[in-house]
Amino acid sequence: MNFREEFNLSIRARCAVLYVTTREEERLLSVVKDCAAELENMRVVSWDFASGFDVGVAVGKGNPIAVLDFIAKEPADTPILYVLKDFHRFLEDNMVCRMVKNLAAQLKPQQKSILIVSPVYKVPEELTSSVSVLEFQLPTLPELREYITNITQNVVVDMDKEGFEQFVRAFQGLTISTVKTILSKALARSGKISLNDLQLVLEEKKQVIRKTQVLEFFNAEETMGSIGGMDVLKSWIITRGMAFSEQAQQFGLPYPKGVLIVGIQGTGKSLCAKAISQQWHMPLLRLDVGRLMGSYVGESEARTREMIQIAEAMAPCVLWIDEVDKGFAGIGGVQGDSGAQARVFGSLITWMQEKKSPVFIVATANNIEQLPPEFMRKGRFDEIFFVNLPTEKERVEIFRLHISRRRDIAVKNYDLAALAKETKGFSGAEIEQVINDAMFQAFSQQRDFTTEDILAAIQSVPAKTVFVLPNNKNIIMAAEQAQKLADRQVVVLPTRTVPMGITALLNFDPSVNAETNTINMMAAADKVSTGLITYAARDSEYDGKRIRKGEIMALENGKIVSTSTDITKATYRLARNMCKKDSSFVTIISGCDVSDEDAEKVTEIVKAKCPNHVEVSHIRGGQPVYYYMISVE
Repeated sequence: MNFREEFNLSIRARCAVLYVTTREEERLLSVVKDCAAELENMRVVSWDFASGFDVGVAVGKGNPIAVLDFIAKEPADTPILYVLKDFHRFLEDNMVCRMVKNLAAQLKPQQKSILIVSPVYKVPEELTSSVSVLEFQLPTLPELREYITNITQNVVVDMDKEGFEQFVRAFQGLTISTVKTILSKALARSGKISLNDLQLVLEEKKQVIRKTQVLEFFNAEETMGSIGGMDVLKSWIITRGMAFSEQAQQFGLPYPKGVLIVGIQGTGKSLCAKAISQQWHMPLLRLDVGRLMGSYVGESEARTREMIQIAEAMAPCVLWIDEVDKGFAGIGGVQGDSGAQARVFGSLITWMQEKKSPVFIVATANNIEQLPPEFMRKGRFDEIFFVNLPTEKERVEIFRLHISRRRDIAVKNYDLAALAKETKGFSGAEIEQVINDAMFQAFSQQRDFTTEDILAAIQSVPAKTVFVLPNNKNIIMAAEQAQKLADRQVVVLPTRTVPMGITALLNFDPSVNAETNTINMMAAADKVSTGLITYAARDSEYDGKRIRKGEIMALENGKIVSTSTDITKATYRLARNMCKKDSSFVTIISGCDVSDEDAEKVTEIVKAKCPNHVEVSHIRGGQPVYYYMISVE
């Protein structure tokens, strides 16, 4: 049932209060007026907080209570539909809420109805039984075709009939107002409409999806060639590559529903989702199930409907539901959210079962045992694939892919078979991290990395307990993945910089257990502020600041605070600014491009600029890229 049919039925059934969630007020009002004209010439009167009624009624401007009072006193025999724009803002008021509830009962025997129009669903629990929620769909393909045809009648359209149809299809999932804006931009840029303007459509879709805060638009660059192993899955995907074409539909093929990919972390499940999108030349939408959950009654269900609406409007597309096991873990147990999670889950699996639109679902999960049984029954997915740790043959391919990406020509110089043999039990993500570790080691020695470097990274320290001190967020994530597969106790401290790691290391106490050390080391690391002195590799702009290639940059806790042409000045100014009243220690770590003489000079200047109670020391770090690292505790 489309919106027109549902609206007409609701009015005939004397539903007193209707609620429509949409950002297309103008288009909705046009449709509603058309429907009202068919319903015994029902009048349509709209109201908003700033302008009041649009028929010259001298009440209600800036006063929602006066509006409801006016509606209640209007003659009962006059068929009127009152459209209240953005009225959701006032429903939380006790007086307004009570008056709407009273009106719902009062207007039911009359020929009057209230239509609340809002961009979001916000209905207090007291009104849920008194309000009928209608769904206003985004423009259909025929509607888009008609609108674009009409608006482009008097402009130059540089494309053939087939190209125009492709152009129209690209607008699926967008509002009429957005379509108008894109066409205006295209005309302003080139004075005509052509297939070159599809990039504008893509950028606008990214913006729209980003604004929903439910879905994310991904630019997938990975291909099937980026995946090592998984031959069965890749063959399955390639075989169904043409299943969304018009020829397939004429042949009688149904649209593929989707796949569930299960496996431990780091085995390439997310990579598969991106590769499928690239292989089929479809947009990739990522759904975080946690974002569906809202704080208001009915909000979670409304977000689910919005997600489904956008996904179907964007079709054909790939919908990637990441870590679905975490989103729906515990379904069927004790519900602490008034059952909202269960209702969202029910709506989602019903749609997955019944959907006819070309939305291909790729769901990824780490632990299949946490998924409700009904999620995996036949009809939800076409296939369920288990992604295991790579075999030795697959590890060879994974090493080849990662090394060729970094050293394409020289990949033949590496003993891939030996590397694969030494990495039994490693995931694809861990293999990539091993290569990165080897590259760091080689770079620090100003040479290219070798097979021996990689083997050395594989063979970890022979200790019962290993403390890992990462220096950025990515390494933290990789370390946490490896932690679960290690053959010994591994403690990952979420240190984000080298100075934090050094401070944590200095606070290690061999006389206490790992748990106590973890607490003490992180407590010390959290007190560290990190400064970095480096150079700009290219011309760029950051936080509104223009930075030229070769300029010296000063960063405090990851943010650029100043630029300079003098390393010494940039360093002591950064150290002075980082030093606060409660600071006790400043450590200056010099890099490989800084002489001992210059480092000592900087240290002495910093000592002179900092308060007397602050102890300033220098360490020869020898690090590349960064002239100085500054630790302030």
